Amino acid sequence: MRTFLKLYRKRIIVNNLKLNKMELEKMYLDYFNNFLTVRRFAEYYGISVKEANEIINLGRIINQK
Repeated sequence: MRTFLKLYRKRIIVNNLKLNKMELEKMYLDYFNNFLTVRRFAEYYGISVKEANEIINLGRIINQK
């Protein structure tokens, strides 16, 4: 599977996690302020490291707009 992100109405689906833009930005800021590694962030949220990277990257893009 090339990518596991889907846009469904105004929510972004990362595997089974449905997130809107505000939630993505909040998760990115949580990562930025509270975690040293992506691995620990992924473990905390119960997602894979690949999913965590996608969430962080999307959240970063949203936050910088």
